Amino acid sequence: MTNQWAIHDERKHGAALCWICNRNEANSGEHKTKRSDLAAVLRAPTQGQPLYFHDLEQRNKPIRSFDAKILKAPVHICHECNTSRTQPHDRAWERMSDELRRRDLAIGRWVRANGIFRYDTRLQMINVHLFFLKLFGRMLCEVKANGYDVPIDIALFSQAIMTSRPHPEVHLQFGKCDGTVGRSNLECFESDQGGVLAYWIYQLDNIAVGVLFAQAGKWKHRPDLWPTVSDKLQTLADSSFYAFAPC
Repeated sequence: MTNQWAIHDERKHGAALCWICNRNEANSGEHKTKRSDLAAVLRAPTQGQPLYFHDLEQRNKPIRSFDAKILKAPVHICHECNTSRTQPHDRAWERMSDELRRRDLAIGRWVRANGIFRYDTRLQMINVHLFFLKLFGRMLCEVKANGYDVPIDIALFSQAIMTSRPHPEVHLQFGKCDGTVGRSNLECFESDQGGVLAYWIYQLDNIAVGVLFAQAGKWKHRPDLWPTVSDKLQTLADSSFYAFAPC
């Protein structure tokens, strides 16, 4: 592959309009890592007993509240999209996150989605997909607002959320994590054939979710990614998250 670049998490605000609906003012903020996830795996920080934040730019930044500004995304959405429109997505991930963290996940072991969502399994998995699509779209807005030319159409992310349909080029893969809490930077690649591949990883204690954009028709199909026709999720080693080959 050629033209690899790392896109860092810059802290500047994007456009004034919500990137999801493109009609309301972007006045509602969100956490980079879901607040309920932070509260589930970390002790609550205080003035006397802070937690410490690390990224590529700084280390050991004391965090004395889960509402600290550094834990929140610089790109906002509107109140409507942050509540009524995307709350079902947040709740679906909250349930899946809780269930996966309770399990003794092993590399190569299958976990059935219908064991997590006994009713409306497909619908709830689409909601999980849309939760990560919202986070992915927000990251794209951040990096584009900071001058990076990322060849991914944000309008298709918006369309998927507005119509409650999966993005056909965005896939999820579930695996084990080493106890890290946070998210990776967004990494983008372009193959010699011109196919775009982009990914990042959501890390939460013992679970990791790889979020992948693979340009349609440019990469070989991977049957272990979601969405697929299967109701299963496979946990894999981190090193096998993105073993993609061009078509």
